[in-house]
Amino acid sequence: LSAIAPNPTARDLWVSFVLPTSAPATLRLYDVAGREVRSRDVGGAAAVRPVNLGEGGLLPMGVYVVRLTQGGKTVSARVSVVR
Repeated sequence: LSAIAPNPTARDLWVSFVLPTSAPATLRLYDVAGREVRSRDVGGAAAVRPVNLGEGGLLPMGVYVVRLTQGGKTVSARVSVVR
């Protein structure tokens, strides 16, 4: 994960990342209770790519975890949603 912006956010949640290979990868958003809120398949190209996990919708206020998984490796970061 190279950037999550804006953080905190009110609506859009842009996540930028670098994939080391073109293998399948998944970007997921979890709430603090560990429930998956959003999921996107993002593999297929080894490059820096921005993805909007907020998708223009309103997420409930709170703290979330963004998790990027490719192969056996996972990285994560926290993000806050405020109004």
